[in-house]
Amino acid sequence: MKIGIAIDGSPLSIAAMDMVMLMAHDAGCSVDVVHVHDDLMLKMAESPLVRFVSPFAARKMPRDEIERAMRLQLKIVKDTFDFIIRSARTSGVNARLVIKKGMADEQLVQASGSYDLFVMPWAGWQVRKFYYAGPQAASKPRFSMLAPGRKVPLAGKTAVLLENAGAPVLMAKNSLAGQDWAVFYDGSAGSDRALKWALKNLPGFMGGQGTALLPKGKSALKAKLPEGMEARLVKDLSEAKAALVVCSRAAAKKITKWETVHGSVLVV
Repeated sequence: MKIGIAIDGSPLSIAAMDMVMLMAHDAGCSVDVVHVHDDLMLKMAESPLVRFVSPFAARKMPRDEIERAMRLQLKIVKDTFDFIIRSARTSGVNARLVIKKGMADEQLVQASGSYDLFVMPWAGWQVRKFYYAGPQAASKPRFSMLAPGRKVPLAGKTAVLLENAGAPVLMAKNSLAGQDWAVFYDGSAGSDRALKWALKNLPGFMGGQGTALLPKGKSALKAKLPEGMEARLVKDLSEAKAALVVCSRAAAKKITKWETVHGSVLVV
């Protein structure tokens, strides 16, 4: 399996990259770490209407100031990749850093089609207030994933990718290694694909057989599940308390409040 993971240098994206490297080692996958040098930021600097807002003032941000910030962001990405990749390659993981230029949303959607699984952090820099205590030295770029159940909005770029991706998308919020997983199954063709994908791939990543989540009132669907697979009834995905829930794209579109979702979500 070939995995791509988007990284913007934010603590959660760094933690997700670290986690993906460990999962890739266990499952024998190759990994591309994808960073987009976002042209949108530079175009914002050219607009006379855009202002940088702080608690004390609102001012126009000069282009050279944004360019310095983007260079710093790229340095964080490269330093972090170099640090994590040393241990990853020592343990046999084939990984590389891919730098793209352009509009981030478009580039990530285009890139996703090259992989069997594309990973996005649940949120980027905007959630640092939840868990980010400050910069860490490049020699120790270690950050924690968010705790399951933490109410954090889904990042805008992650939502766009979810709608248009050319591959299954894992929206990574919490640590997955050795954790429980579940599949939302409503009998539709989309949920059938999600179930088959999960049964084929997740035992290698996370272990176990997983649990099927059936909509309330549709207990008869249990007869369509693989023999021995446990099932429970839920009102919607907000009642799924697994570290990872796999669902179809149609089921994901019905989620209106992503912050209520307990763990990470993988959309097939």
